[in-house]
Amino acid sequence: MPAGDLLDDEGAWHAYTEALGQVLPSDTVAVLPVMKDLPPLRTASPAQLQEFRLSALGFTTPASLAGRPELVIPVRTVASGKWVGVGILGPDGGDAELMRLAAGICPPEGALAV
Repeated sequence: MPAGDLLDDEGAWHAYTEALGQVLPSDTVAVLPVMKDLPPLRTASPAQLQEFRLSALGFTTPASLAGRPELVIPVRTVASGKWVGVGILGPDGGDAELMRLAAGICPPEGALAV
């Protein structure tokens, strides 16, 4: 990779991290979807699996790019019985605080029911 591209990428990364910090300051957590749809079936084709994985990156990338902790909490839909995951994105360095928050909202059996 040419040095100019690397500097451009690094600049974009810093800009993204700074913008996320403006939207989600250190005393804030965000509740985010972690997938756009239910996971593919076991019988899904390799192309379907690849499409699903690529679409999931858009939901998991904010935490990775910004170096922030994110937890996924399992949620069971009472009406359908289906399970989904809900992400909680915490502040930089807020790992322990995020764990306490999750422990406070998750029942002992480990999943929220909505």
